[in-house]
Amino acid sequence: MKLGRVLITIIFVLMVVGLAFWRNHRSRPPVGHQDLRVEVADSFKAFADDFNGLFAQYWVYKSKSTVGISTTSTTIARSTATTQPSQTLHPDVRLAESSWELDRAAAEQNLLPAAWQSRLPKRSCPFFSTVVWVVKSPGAKNLKSWSDLLRADVVIVTVDPAQSATGQWVYSAMLGGLRREENHSGELVDGQLRDVFGRAKLYATTNAATKAFADGTGDVLLAWESDAMTLAAGREGLTLVTPPTSIRVEPPVSMLDLHADAHNVREVAEAYVEFMYTERAQRLAVKHHLRPTIGTLDAESNDRFPTVELFTIDELGGWATLAERYFRGPTSAPVNQREGQTSLP
Repeated sequence: MKLGRVLITIIFVLMVVGLAFWRNHRSRPPVGHQDLRVEVADSFKAFADDFNGLFAQYWVYKSKSTVGISTTSTTIARSTATTQPSQTLHPDVRLAESSWELDRAAAEQNLLPAAWQSRLPKRSCPFFSTVVWVVKSPGAKNLKSWSDLLRADVVIVTVDPAQSATGQWVYSAMLGGLRREENHSGELVDGQLRDVFGRAKLYATTNAATKAFADGTGDVLLAWESDAMTLAAGREGLTLVTPPTSIRVEPPVSMLDLHADAHNVREVAEAYVEFMYTERAQRLAVKHHLRPTIGTLDAESNDRFPTVELFTIDELGGWATLAERYFRGPTSAPVNQREGQTSLP
């Protein structure tokens, strides 16, 4: 009996000590824990949420330590930088909408080296997309080519090129598409684009544009293929239309060296961006309607993505040339700017 009481007492004491230890340490990060800050373009938020879980598991296996990943969207980051500068995230990694954004971050803020694109394969673009359309019923207004969008009875819904790189990709896709279909360039196409975007319903963000279109605004939505597929798959009465030719949308990823070094997370930040080129990450990208860059997966996904002849931003002159002629680039303009207004020339 005495031995039993002793054992019970010992067990009780161990439970009390263990509970006290747990209470004392439950809020502390484990030894070797690091916090990584990531900024992603709005179109990649769902992908990033899933990717972060994959990478966190990989990092524990590789480094025997844990990582907490805080992700914010570019829209929120810009709004915060404008209204609450003291709360700016200062991300260690950015998954951007265009290489021009990161070029400007290198040139104007010294956040990363000028040759940042050479650090990863495929010019630091782990996957790609294109610009397609969504219409509200099969064959609605018989829209098949970029030239069809020039008709006065067609109301386009898309993202404002004056506020977002997504809108600039859309603008560039139509620019290149018209040049190829009409077999001419210069002032004529420029005038056509001014007319089209002058009467289009323009929104500050992809989310705002897709919601407005799904709720009944306009005849056709111009969007990245990944966003268009997501929208069409989730709503009845919407049909995806892939034009004969379109632009190769290449969103880049990079560590922002200045922030990563200041936060002492260079190693994990480098591993994060490199992990996007693994087969697991590429398969996840395909799940989120992004085209992979790994050759074997590219072939496997042929049935998932429509065939389209793609041209590049460089074939149109590059971002710097397009910016000088057509737009000034992503700005921190208020995200609640009224639709239909743009500062395009």
